[in-house]
Amino acid sequence: MHNFTAEELAAIKPILEKERTLHLKVIRSLFHTLDTKFNLYGADLPVTLDYDTEIRGAYIPTSDSVIEGFSFSLLHIGYALKNSLSKEDRNELFKIEYAHYMAAHLPIPDEHKATENDPNRAWKYCYSLITTPNNTSKTKTATASVADAATELKAAVHSNLNLLREVKRAKENRTIVFNIGDQITHPKYGEGIIENITQTSNSVQLTLRFGEETKIIDQQWIIKNAR
Repeated sequence: MHNFTAEELAAIKPILEKERTLHLKVIRSLFHTLDTKFNLYGADLPVTLDYDTEIRGAYIPTSDSVIEGFSFSLLHIGYALKNSLSKEDRNELFKIEYAHYMAAHLPIPDEHKATENDPNRAWKYCYSLITTPNNTSKTKTATASVADAATELKAAVHSNLNLLREVKRAKENRTIVFNIGDQITHPKYGEGIIENITQTSNSVQLTLRFGEETKIIDQQWIIKNAR
């Protein structure tokens, strides 16, 4: 997993937040399909989407201080990230955690119960039930709903900038790339010359002279026009 700097996290979080609703739709659609198959209620449990850099996902059982639910990291499942999980691996992650939930609620046959030598035995049994082919029309309909939600998510994310462009632009906004005296071309005001440069915490302001007129323009727009 990529170790994000504070700057990178600040740039990518607003993009990932736009994905939150659609990720929840995909997860709940899949869990509803599995609930129907196994007569459970996983789709009704809380689902938390956080920014954990290490843990991709988890089923959280009920305890004295914790409410039962699921947790997944947007830093692993987010479409906007260059190295995020593929669609197949993302759905696989959701199924893996649902199998942990099943192991806590289904009656497990004795031959499949967890042992000291194999503490994941019950989970393996539940996961095998999930991956057993089921061709009922109800399952097909629910699976199609998941596919539609994933397509909707992908289309929405394509309209956003990816992480690398966001980080690059954030750096450009704070890094001086011009010098006093440089000549620039503005699409509206024409040829201009830089008379002063002011750097702030979030941007670089250029004082530009266009003939008899002086304008103060953010450096990022000059960079954008030059591309």
